[in-house]
Amino acid sequence: MDAFFDHKRRQRLLFSNALRPYDTLEELAAKEHLDLKPLKATLDRYNKDIAAGRDSEFGKDIAGSLSVPLTEPPFAACTIEPDLSYTQGGVLINTRAEAISALDDKPIPGLYVAGEASAGVFGVTRLTACSLPDCAAFGMIAGEEIAKRARNIKA
Repeated sequence: MDAFFDHKRRQRLLFSNALRPYDTLEELAAKEHLDLKPLKATLDRYNKDIAAGRDSEFGKDIAGSLSVPLTEPPFAACTIEPDLSYTQGGVLINTRAEAISALDDKPIPGLYVAGEASAGVFGVTRLTACSLPDCAAFGMIAGEEIAKRARNIKA
């Protein structure tokens, strides 16, 4: 537990019960509904690999890694499950941040989109936090376009 790379994240995971410490492998296996024999075998192989500096299953050099042997309690289980944090999609926009209609591929008057609600900016993939420049740039463009539009509307 002390080797956990991010102590603040560890505390959040412990608080949310996503990371659950146990005093023994037997307790961990019982409460996490795991078969103890394969758990011990996997942990034994892991500890031998750490000592040898080489992953025996994949042949990877791990001598310089931050991995530590897991021989002393507490032992911990962590919930890992898929999570949707981003979808590659949204409303198609043009360079003026105007939403494009799916019906006729023309701008929808008065509808502007910025940030992750828009599509067509990232290309094939997206890197984490790369939407911030998009949000700022198209947010400013949308604001400028809205101001222009407001000046042209007759009250």
